[in-house]
Amino acid sequence: MTPQELTDIAVWADALTQDELPQAAAGVRMKTFERGQHVAHFSDYLDAWHGVIEGVLRVGHVSDTGQVAGVSAILGGGWFGEGSIIKDEARRYDVVAVTDAEVAIMRGDTFRWLFANSVGFNRFLVQLLNERLGQFIAIVGRDRTSSAVVRLAHTIAAMYNPVLFPRTPAEIEMPQEDLGVFAGISRQITNKSLQILANDGLITLIPTGLKVLDIEGLKDYGG
Repeated sequence: MTPQELTDIAVWADALTQDELPQAAAGVRMKTFERGQHVAHFSDYLDAWHGVIEGVLRVGHVSDTGQVAGVSAILGGGWFGEGSIIKDEARRYDVVAVTDAEVAIMRGDTFRWLFANSVGFNRFLVQLLNERLGQFIAIVGRDRTSSAVVRLAHTIAAMYNPVLFPRTPAEIEMPQEDLGVFAGISRQITNKSLQILANDGLITLIPTGLKVLDIEGLKDYGG
């Protein structure tokens, strides 16, 4: 990948110096995944950092009994897997393409070089991890106290977090079943909740998913 190509797809590239940018770009390649295809399996040892350029990935783990744990979505501009590289351990989750997705893959040695040498890159990682922690705390509180429609509204709003997912498009192409998984509700309840949000003027339903009309309204829904 050229430095310009990296700058076009990764917001954190702007924080790199003129010497760091070519080094980072040389360690990144692109790969396309089809809907339903695994990007990573639970217990895989992948010495790489991943970024979603287009599409949606599901991160979580399905147990032998079919229980889904720790599910979250990774959308446009979102990067993940830094913990496994830093701790030098196998992945503790499955990563599956919910839609056809284009993914950037940075080699582990390139990541470690940036981690050891780039102040700008480390600032980005701190911001990323802090934002992700805040999102997980919000999810725990939401799931304990909120109704299904509020949970869904906040789940959709979280997909537009400018730090975690700076490239999420206005139209999210995603099956309702998968959207329900991210919100922790059934497909039937997801459908009813989407209708409520649409009637409230916050979203518009489209054949392939939904279009967000009012992100702030979704964030504050039920508040």
